[in-house]
Order: sequence, then C-alpha cells, then structure tokens
Amino acid sequence: MPLGEWWRRYRPVHLSWHPRRWGAPRVHRWGGRAGPASGPWPVAINGAAATLIFRAVLATAAWAGAPPLNPELWLGTFFTADLPAAAVVGTVVMLAAGAGTAALYHALRPYLPEAPLAAGMRFGLGLWLVTGLIGFPVFAWLSPMVNNGLLLDPGAFGLGFGVLDAVILLLAYLVLGTALALGQALWMGAGR
Repeated sequence: MPLGEWWRRYRPVHLSWHPRRWGAPRVHRWGGRAGPASGPWPVAINGAAATLIFRAVLATAAWAGAPPLNPELWLGTFFTADLPAAAVVGTVVMLAAGAGTAALYHALRPYLPEAPLAAGMRFGLGLWLVTGLIGFPVFAWLSPMVNNGLLLDPGAFGLGFGVLDAVILLLAYLVLGTALALGQALWMGAGR
C-alpha cells in the first residue's frame, strides 16, 4: 500500500469520541462524520441562522397589531442605555445566545428519540417554558430599563405585552427549535 493511501486511511483523528480503531469511521465530537460540516462552526452558524428565523417570526407581532417584540433591545439595555447602541449590542448577544442554544440542542439531540421535526419542536417548547418561567421574570428583576419604567415588564411567558404577543413568542420558540433541528439534520447530516 503506498504511503499516501495508508496515511489517508489510518491517520490519527483529533477530537474523536472513541479511540481510533482500524477501519472505523471517523466521528467527531460535534457530531456527524468527518467532512466540511463537522466542528463547532457549523453548529454556531446553524444557531445564528435559527436565531434570525426566530427574530423574523417575532417581527410578525407588529403586523398582527400587537406591541412589537424587541429581544435585541431587551438584551442590549443590560450593557448600555443608548437605545441604538443597545439594539446593536443586543443583536450580537442574541446571535451568540443562538449559537449557544444550537450547541445545547446538539448536545441534547441524542436523548430526543423522535424525528428531527418533533425533537426540534419539543426543544423549542422546553426553551419557551424555561424563558417564560425563569428568563422573563429574571430579566424584569435585573433590567435597569424595566426598573426605571423605560421598558415594559414582559411578565411570565410575555403576558405583560398581551396574549397575542405571548402566542407569537410560543410560535417563535417552536420555529426556533424546528429550525435548529432541520439545520442539524439537513446541513450537518446528523439527523435520524
């Protein structure tokens, strides 16, 4: 066997879950087989893309006649009181949180036995429950803008903005989970 062919076949693989076995497929820590869509960057890009889709669903609140939902502004006001700068900072924080959410979904995916669509919807429902019960009340408690009366208190599940916004938040989280699941299944090839 020529040396080049031997090296391609038996070279050591970094970041693998299992020790290298002769002839075993290379499986990387971030899921899927070795290839262009393995590693942490596809997970982060999947999370950022799903976050943009999540944001697009939240934009429908204004079209439906409800108060607009601005999570970028909510997150950005923790860092600055300047609202245009808060929107930019909040967008960066939101995209980073989307990448973290994608990594969480990627880590939990082996424990969700359903097809990718159902697993994504279950994950999105779980995120909605956690952010609705814990995230929004903690945000209202810590936010200087809410405490000074400059932003509305979202309340549990966003009910402080009205029932329509709470329903749109639920739909947005379901779409977020579905986008994460489909992105992983289609683009990264790690679906079931």
